[in-house]
Amino acid sequence: MKIFYLLLISAYGTMMYSCNQNTGSKTGTETQHASDSVNDLTGLSATAEESIDPRFLVTNRSVGLFEIGKAWQDIATKDYAFQFIQGYGSCIDGCCDGGFLAGDKIVTEESVKTIQNPEITIGAELFEKGGTSTKYKNDPDVFYVTSDNCNGWYRKDRVSYITIYSTRFKTKEGIGVGTTLHEVQRKFGSLSFYVGWIEEEGGAIRVLLKPYPNVKFYLDIEDYTGNPDDIDMSGIDNSLTIANFKPGTKIQGMTVTSEPMEND
Repeated sequence: MKIFYLLLISAYGTMMYSCNQNTGSKTGTETQHASDSVNDLTGLSATAEESIDPRFLVTNRSVGLFEIGKAWQDIATKDYAFQFIQGYGSCIDGCCDGGFLAGDKIVTEESVKTIQNPEITIGAELFEKGGTSTKYKNDPDVFYVTSDNCNGWYRKDRVSYITIYSTRFKTKEGIGVGTTLHEVQRKFGSLSFYVGWIEEEGGAIRVLLKPYPNVKFYLDIEDYTGNPDDIDMSGIDNSLTIANFKPGTKIQGMTVTSEPMEND
């Protein structure tokens, strides 16, 4: 099974090809009503905080200068020199929402435009669920997304959630993409894990950190040492420990959402 990063890039390649064939844009990454229950987590106490550049600091409401519910395109261009492509934000079970892949350069691969060295995905705020691909075609501030199981219109310049692939963005404790589970446990104590729909959801296994109820910290299913078919996929699995994962297992991606995640 491919890691979370590769799943997302594959989704973007498919989306961009489809967009060349249609007037509507397709886009996909994380569901917005998904949530992780963290109320029962105990024993998580962070160690001394690291000095993180505010441009790359991850909090429960922001990723660097990008804030949930706020405009983002000017910030991406002026403060980060990002280029971005409109398309999927996240996809689960054939239902994709709208978003933008952002990074240092737009390149063309097999006639499909994508981002070289992608750093984040900006999930676009929902404007109207459903509707036809022509309903708001004259409104420059929204775009249409259609996929197998859902469709809708999304605001081009309003943040719903942010998914991180770059190692540059970190929490105040220094936790980010590339941080090992060993280091996370050293800083936060005994860890709890969440297991979602492994067959359909990229990054379905996540480590839970009590100070960050709005942040999903994704692991690679291939780092799990047992049989994935034996994992309970109903949510928090308190039977899992760091010993269930390969030595050196690292965080593969992170998503900052608008609300604490209580249930998927």
